[in-house]
Amino acid sequence: MNVLLITSYVRTGVRIGMIQVTDLVTLRLCPYRFYLEKIQKKKVPTTQEMYLGTVYHKIAEETVRRESQIIAELKPGCRSRQVFDLLYMEYCRVIRNVILRRKLKLTSLNIDCESLLQELREFYKEAALQKALSVKKALEKKEEGIIVGDVEYYIEDTDLGLLGRVDRIEIHGDVLLPVEIKTVEKKRPAFSEVLQLAGYALLLERERCTAVKRGIIEYPSTRILVDIPDNLKEYIMKLRDHALQILGGEVPEKVRTDKCDRCHFFETCWQR
Repeated sequence: MNVLLITSYVRTGVRIGMIQVTDLVTLRLCPYRFYLEKIQKKKVPTTQEMYLGTVYHKIAEETVRRESQIIAELKPGCRSRQVFDLLYMEYCRVIRNVILRRKLKLTSLNIDCESLLQELREFYKEAALQKALSVKKALEKKEEGIIVGDVEYYIEDTDLGLLGRVDRIEIHGDVLLPVEIKTVEKKRPAFSEVLQLAGYALLLERERCTAVKRGIIEYPSTRILVDIPDNLKEYIMKLRDHALQILGGEVPEKVRTDKCDRCHFFETCWQR
């Protein structure tokens, strides 16, 4: 199948008073952390790992948007090497621009920009090779399928009081799939990642008036199709109700778990 990715890029402001889907994921992991962040306005200090995750995510978004335009312009008969050269050149351009825009912050966190640049170029070199081979096979079949994607798609529902920003939306035939891009490789999705997709699926169902039963979690080297059952969307609504109670004045109980030792709010909670 010749897969053409038609991308639109949507940005808009976050409306005050709405609850973000990612906040519900935080609430599920630790209600007291949700309380600290949303009521006490505690800020998580930026670490190397956190900021690198932001950089990786931004590069992934921009490469997806640019590769779609390149692939859409390809003609049957082009060689794999030509596709690779086009993709890799664009990947390197995106990587360099993203790092340059964030050089001061990266340097302040003691991150070597040149080493990071080289590391990402090597990673995306392999990604470009794999993409070129798959695109070549698709062109040779002379079939055309279209995946329509909205990148960084902002969505909200004022009746539900929920909002989110979907990394990408793809339409396979008449099936709509939200896509969540992750920068850390995993063999299988974590529950929190599937829960986040469920929140986006719920919002998309109401906006598009169509059932959204599945989604995709995209890691650096693989894409995993996951089911999104209705009970998970119902769980999102229960979390929304819990969030409203906390925002309305309820103070959740602090509960010590094995995750606390790795939390940035450990001292706030347990070493006062």
